[in-house]
Amino acid sequence: MAERRGGEMEVVKVGPRHQVTIPKVIFEKLRLAVGDHLQVELRGDSVHMIPVKHIPRTQSWFWTKEWQSMEKEADRDIAEGRVKEFESVDDLVRELDS
Repeated sequence: MAERRGGEMEVVKVGPRHQVTIPKVIFEKLRLAVGDHLQVELRGDSVHMIPVKHIPRTQSWFWTKEWQSMEKEADRDIAEGRVKEFESVDDLVRELDS
């Protein structure tokens, strides 16, 4: 195995049905699993395979730019102590009513 530009490099053979096998060391470093998907891109005269995760349509709202912005804001508030914890729902309601 040769190393190049900080990454792993191996030589693989294209099979009769245009298939290639991802070498075990790379498969494990990327934490891939059987059935995972890869995006295949042609960049000049190189082929790049990028692991992708498909998100169910019912959960895609979470990954919108707007929602991720709100998640970052919430993380900052938590990190900076701008949160309150309550022992019960009744305590929370009393706080909201005050």
